[in-house]
Amino acid sequence: MKAKFRNYSTALFFGVVFGAILFQNALAQSSEVEWKKKYDFNQTKEKFEEPPLFYAPHTFWFWDTALDTAQIASMAREITKQRLNPGYAHPRDSESAATSFPALPREEWLSPLWFESIESAVKEAAKAGMTLGYCDEYMWPSGRADGRVLDQAPELVAKSLVWNKKISSQGKTVKLPESKFTVVAKLSNSGLLISNTLKIIERGDSFNWEVPEGKWVIYSYSVENSSIEIGKVNYLDPKLMDVFIPIAHKSYLNSVGQYMVILFQAYLSIMRVILDLKWLGLNTLLKDIGK
Repeated sequence: MKAKFRNYSTALFFGVVFGAILFQNALAQSSEVEWKKKYDFNQTKEKFEEPPLFYAPHTFWFWDTALDTAQIASMAREITKQRLNPGYAHPRDSESAATSFPALPREEWLSPLWFESIESAVKEAAKAGMTLGYCDEYMWPSGRADGRVLDQAPELVAKSLVWNKKISSQGKTVKLPESKFTVVAKLSNSGLLISNTLKIIERGDSFNWEVPEGKWVIYSYSVENSSIEIGKVNYLDPKLMDVFIPIAHKSYLNSVGQYMVILFQAYLSIMRVILDLKWLGLNTLLKDIGK
């Protein structure tokens, strides 16, 4: 008997979380950022009548066709005229091969043309005292870099935990397969596990096991590449961030670094989070943004 446990991960909000973390920390010393400013009661009352544009709605801006830098600048300018922040540039396709809707050519994402377009839009946002951010993934979920993570590090493919189950009785010798670990437990007369008999008996190579008194259930667990279609990367492996962050975040720092303050402000309209930066591997990037 063979079954699989699929390791689904909540990756959909990675981009948002990363952006919030980066901005929250990189700009912590800045007194110019709107969300860091302090107002007394009278000033706050005045701000309610005419709030800073940072608090205006942020659009979820789909970049889902071939890039035209001049057109993007024009659109960003028009969005700010409506007193909306241009929001978040989201590279994406139509989600269905059966439709004729346009899609951003995948080779344009994170290309020189992409960053020229980002720069043209963020300049318009800055002129209006507003912000523009970016989503760190082509479509979703974040963490894949549209397949570039696995191209660079195929060992980061998503994994599934697979098990083989056997039931055997006293006096038999059972040949068990190679495994990550093998677990056994004695069964009661009603077929339930007896908890104080549950134990790991082996890890690694195949082996023979002499079944003790009674009837026993045996689970041999192994890890294999997952057939999961959503995500495709191993979100439980900390090394994933070592590959993903340079592709999806440092590329902005290297190409449009002078606008990082503006780019990251946009994330705060979604959420503010404080997480363990060492766990996420963002320390070095934060220092670079701070410079």
